[in-house]
Amino acid sequence: MLRLIIRQTNWAILGNFLTFLLGLIVTTYVVREIGTELWGQYKAAHDFVIISDTVLSLGFPFVILKFFPNLIQYDLEKSKSIINSIFKYLIVSSLLFISIVFFFQDVLSNLLYSDYNDFSFLLFLVCLHVPISLFLGIINSLYRSILKIKELIIYGSVVYSLIRATLTFIIFHYTEFLDLKIRLFYFVSIELFGQLVILFILYFLLNKRIKIFSKKFTFDSAPVDEKIRAYGWVMYKNSLISLLSTQAIPFLLSILLLAEQRGIYAIMLTVTGVSMFLNKNLRKVFSPIISKLFLEKKIDKMNEIYKDTTFILNIFTIPFSFLLIFFIDELLLVFKLEYQQIIYCKPLIIILIISKMLSLIVGNSGSIMTMAGNEREETTIQFIRGSSNVIFALLFLYFMNYGLEAVVLIVFCSTLFEASSQFYFIKKKIGITPFNKDFTNLILFSLPIIYYAIFQNIDINVFHYFFIPILIYLLYYILFFEKIKSVYNKIKK
Repeated sequence: MLRLIIRQTNWAILGNFLTFLLGLIVTTYVVREIGTELWGQYKAAHDFVIISDTVLSLGFPFVILKFFPNLIQYDLEKSKSIINSIFKYLIVSSLLFISIVFFFQDVLSNLLYSDYNDFSFLLFLVCLHVPISLFLGIINSLYRSILKIKELIIYGSVVYSLIRATLTFIIFHYTEFLDLKIRLFYFVSIELFGQLVILFILYFLLNKRIKIFSKKFTFDSAPVDEKIRAYGWVMYKNSLISLLSTQAIPFLLSILLLAEQRGIYAIMLTVTGVSMFLNKNLRKVFSPIISKLFLEKKIDKMNEIYKDTTFILNIFTIPFSFLLIFFIDELLLVFKLEYQQIIYCKPLIIILIISKMLSLIVGNSGSIMTMAGNEREETTIQFIRGSSNVIFALLFLYFMNYGLEAVVLIVFCSTLFEASSQFYFIKKKIGITPFNKDFTNLILFSLPIIYYAIFQNIDINVFHYFFIPILIYLLYYILFFEKIKSVYNKIKK
């Protein structure tokens, strides 16, 4: 089972590393071309899209991940019937959503984003992502449920990133004379085109493999088991609460602060999010496998996989986080930030990186909570986290007029609360933990390493870009060679 996880995750790591690299290059290029203010408007519109997408999804991707690994294998016709019903809903809801945004774009812009200039059309254009995202969410979940991560990564990540990057560089090169806002419209259009291409490719490849999509699409309702309905409703409520905990702060930033500050915060998240790319890829494979093991009551196997995957996750990401902190000044210069902006952002980004590291210590705890019978506890955690984020964000941003420093403090505290709460419930309810002797030693060894990265004052040159990464990873792999070898032997079996 560990071999399956790692084999599928290897494709995810390889593909998403290229995706991350291209995405980072495109992001820095676009930010440098249009500036932080317009980038902030773009991210504000995307915040609205994420909220809309989650509200309209009704938890269908969670249902597919939970039930379809077995359902596709044993009852393909029932799977087709459920997918047909889901697609029927997505078509109707997408058309209704786009119509509402089109006719009320000015009202939404003036009501929510009154400080943004000429924002209404950008909001509508970005909202065209919602229908595509809804259908892609279903397709992606189906790929994950049958553990076809390779195709998902190749087309959903790599090909899309290549289309996005290539068209962005070409079109931006030949539109230098145009208004910056027009160039941003072109960028959004490129993203929409790329997502549409990928949606059709993934749809036809998946249907060719397992024939899950009915040739005769109808609008007749299909019966769905009450167990599936109940789980879907629980997970939908959980997704709304998770939305509250993850998107409340970006959304409040968008409507309470200036677009430039939203743009700077987006840059900060881009830099700190780099450390999470492995966790996101591992989660794509981890979730359906945890669901399957839990249904089969193989708790000991879950415990073993939880420990091994968490160690693998951290042996890669802790040194990587060290490098992010070590080269933070150079990374921020890439985004063409001014000196004062770098001085302001640097300590905030370091705090955000540390918060990401804290969440990685408990591994894929969120997947275990939602796929192993702790949905209610996960909902409670996310509700408390989200409510606290809203209350403190309103207090600090609206009533006390603080800026991004308050936001970072809120994010750090809420991440610490989430990680510790998930660890507590997983240990109490399931009886498994990510900790063993090797993992504990890894954490203890890393503390002085991270401390040094924060407070070092070395004049960086080209030599350091090559020497420091090699040195830090070599150091970790030598010290933890026996554990790495042990995990590798399990993968080979």
